[in-house]
Amino acid sequence: MRRIVGVLFALGLMVWLAPAVEAAPIAPIPGSPFIFPEGGVNSNVVLLHPNERKLFVTNQSSSEITVLDVAPDGTLTFFGKYPTLVGVDIVSAPTGMAINPAGDRLYVTTFATGVVNVHGIAPDGSLTQLQSISLGTPSAALNGIVYVSLPGAGDFLYVDNQASGTNTVTVFAVGLDGLLIRLSVVPTGGAGGGGGYFAAPNARSLLAEGMRLYVVNGGLANAGSNDISAFDIMPDGTLAAIPGSPFPLPAGTRTSGSIAVDAGRARLYAGLDGGRLARFDITPGGFLLPTGVFPTGLTRPIDGLELHPCAPILAITDDSPTATSRVAFLETNLMAPLAGTPVLTSADETVGLDFNADGSLLFVGQAEPVTTVSVLNTSLIPETYCRPPGVHASVTASNNRPAEGSRISACVHLDMDGTGEALGSYGASLAWDPGVLRYFSYTGGTFPFDTPFVNIANVAAGTLRFADADATGASGEVFVFCATFDVIGTAPSTTPLDLELTSLFAAGTFADLLPGALVADGTVAVLPACTIGDVNADGGINSGDALILLANEVGLPLPPPVPSLIAAGCGDVNGDGMTNSTDANIILSYEVGLVRAEDFPLGDSNRTFQECPFCAPSAPALAAPALASAAITAEEVGPLTVRITSSADHPKRGLEFEVTVALDGGGNGRSIGSYGAVLRFDPRAMTFLNAAGGRTAGFEGPMVNRSGAAGGEIRFAHASPEGASGTVELLRVRFRALRALPDPGRVVGVGFTSLAAPAPGFENLLPGLQVDGILGKAKK
Repeated sequence: MRRIVGVLFALGLMVWLAPAVEAAPIAPIPGSPFIFPEGGVNSNVVLLHPNERKLFVTNQSSSEITVLDVAPDGTLTFFGKYPTLVGVDIVSAPTGMAINPAGDRLYVTTFATGVVNVHGIAPDGSLTQLQSISLGTPSAALNGIVYVSLPGAGDFLYVDNQASGTNTVTVFAVGLDGLLIRLSVVPTGGAGGGGGYFAAPNARSLLAEGMRLYVVNGGLANAGSNDISAFDIMPDGTLAAIPGSPFPLPAGTRTSGSIAVDAGRARLYAGLDGGRLARFDITPGGFLLPTGVFPTGLTRPIDGLELHPCAPILAITDDSPTATSRVAFLETNLMAPLAGTPVLTSADETVGLDFNADGSLLFVGQAEPVTTVSVLNTSLIPETYCRPPGVHASVTASNNRPAEGSRISACVHLDMDGTGEALGSYGASLAWDPGVLRYFSYTGGTFPFDTPFVNIANVAAGTLRFADADATGASGEVFVFCATFDVIGTAPSTTPLDLELTSLFAAGTFADLLPGALVADGTVAVLPACTIGDVNADGGINSGDALILLANEVGLPLPPPVPSLIAAGCGDVNGDGMTNSTDANIILSYEVGLVRAEDFPLGDSNRTFQECPFCAPSAPALAAPALASAAITAEEVGPLTVRITSSADHPKRGLEFEVTVALDGGGNGRSIGSYGAVLRFDPRAMTFLNAAGGRTAGFEGPMVNRSGAAGGEIRFAHASPEGASGTVELLRVRFRALRALPDPGRVVGVGFTSLAAPAPGFENLLPGLQVDGILGKAKK
C-alpha cells in the first residue's frame, strides 16, 4: 500500500448542498481494472504520454516506472518496467511525473530522497535514466511537479518540496537536451507537511492568467501551515511571490494536498479532509478569493484531483478503503455531483488520475501491491459539455522557438468538423511584430484553396490580408494559407501571430459561419544565434568551451549568456540532442587535432531554415549537418563495469575511509573518453570530507560540484581526447563514518549521465554499462 505520513482528523463544517447534475453514465471499460503482476510494486500516479499510446505508472515500493500500451479504446497491456533510482540499492519511491511537450523526456519526483530523475523516452516508449539531480534542500516531494514552457526564455521545471518546517520550491531550467540545471530554491512563505498522499497534485501552473505557480503548504492532519502559496512566473523562469501569499484555507478545514486550476474560469480548487473541496476565484493579479466549501460525494480526504480538459467537470478520488474504491465527478459551475457518481472501480484504493486529450477516457491509478489501473469511459462528458459548434481556426509556426537569423513559416487551418458544413469562402488577416519577423513570401493551401487573393501592401508594418472562395468547398480540416518569415529579432524577443477572421461562409448553404468561430493564435520566441561549439561566444572553439560544458553537466553556475546559448543548442556538437561531456571531448579533440571541424558541425550556425510542407519552392531550405554519436550494445563492447570500492570493509564510527569510483573495460580494448556522473551517499551515515580525481592518466582532474554534499550528492565529469582503457579511476572521495557501516555499498551509489569513447568515434557507451557485484568491498 502507499505510504501515508501523519494522522488524519475529521472536522465538521457547514457546507452548501447542491442537487446532482444529470449527465450521461460513466463506467469502467471492458476488462477494467487492468492488473499486471509483472509490473512494479505499489502503483499510484498515472500519466498519459502526449501521443496517448503509452501510460506511465509510478511504483513506489519497487523504485520503478511501469509502461503500459494503450489501445484506442483505452484497453491496457503490459509493455515494460524500468528502474528510476537515486543510487545503487537506495529506494527512490517515485511519485509525481511530468513529460516535456516533445514527449521524449520524463521527469520523476522521488519521495524523501531529495532528487528529480530524468528519463529519456524512446520512440517505442522504453525508458533510459539520463540524470538524477538534487533538489538542493531537504524534500518530501510527492506529486508536486510542474513543467512550463515560457516564450523567449525556454522551459522550466518547478517542484513543491513539501518539506517539514520552512517549505520551498526548487526551480530548474531545462536544457535543449532535456536535462535539468538547478537555478534556485525559493521559500514559499509557508510550512510544508513533510509528506502526504502520493497522488495528490500539490503544485499547478496557470499560464492563461499571466503565468503563475500555485503550491500547497501542508498535506495531512495538522502538518504544515495549511495554506496555498502563489507566485508570478517571471519571463526568465524565476518566481516572485504574489502580494498576500500564502493564502489560507477556509477556517475549520485542513488541506489534503490536492489542488486543480481552471484557467478558463480563473478558479482554483483545493482538496480537503472529509471528501470536500474549497473553491477560490483567481483575481487578475493572482490573488485567491475563497468562494465556499462543497461536498463531492466522497467522505475521506481528497487524493486525486483532475479537471476535465474541456468540460467544467472535476474527477476526484479520496483515501477510501477497498470496498468503496470509487471516483467522483463534480460539475464546477453548480459545484454539484454528476448523477450516478461516484463510480466504483472494482479495485483497491483509487489514487492518481489522468484524462486523455479529448476527455473521453479517464485513467485511474490503484494503490495495489501490483501495478493496477482502472479505465473509465467518460466519452459522453465531452459530447455533453465540450466542443462548441462552429469553425475552429488556428495559426501554427513551423518552429515557435527559432534562432536569430533563421526562417520560419506560419500556416493557417480552418477546422470545419464542428459545423456539419463545407468551407465555401473566408477572409482573414495575420499580424505580427515586424521588429521580430520580416515577411518573405506566401503560398496558398491545399486544393481548392490553393490560390488565395493576398494583399501584402502592409507587410512592413506587420500585417497582411488574404481571402479565397470555392463553390464546391472543402470539409474537415482545411489548410488555407502559409506565410514565410525571416527571424530578424534578437533573443529573447517574442511576437504573437495574431489571426483574425473577417468573413466565413459555407459552400452550398451560404450560411454565415463567422459568429461563434474560435481562433487559436500562435507565438514565436527567438533563441540566440550562435556558432556550434562556441558556448562562451568569444569567437573561438577550444578548451574554454569544453570546460563550460563539463561545468554545465555537473550543475555549476554559469555566467550569462552561456545558459541561453546552451539552451539554443550551441553546445550540442554531435547533434544527438544532448549537451554533455561527449561534446566537451569533441571540442578538446578538435583543439589538439584529433578530429576535423568538418567531421562535426563545429563552427556552423544554429540558424536552421525550416519551411512548412506547402511553402513556395523558390524559398531556400538550408540545414546544418548533425552527426549523432553511434550507440553500441553490451554485446558489442563486452562488459563495461562500474566498480565502487572502499578502503575499509566495515568502517567504524569516526573512522575516515576512501571510496573509489572506477570503470573497468576488462580485456575488450574499449577506451573511455568522457563521462558525466553523480555519486550519492547517505549523509546520515557518513560525512563528506573531500574529493580528488582518479590516478589514471588523463582523468586526474575532473570537474567536481560539491555543493550538494550536505544532502548526499557529488557530481563530477571529465573528458580526455586520448582516452584510457583497462581499469580507469575516475574519482576518489574521502568520508568520515557517523556510525558503524557494515556495508558501505548499501549507502553509496553512482549513476552516469553520459559516457562515450574517445576520438574518432565518440561512441555512446552507456548501453553496455554494468554494475559490479563487489560493491563496497575493500580494495585488494
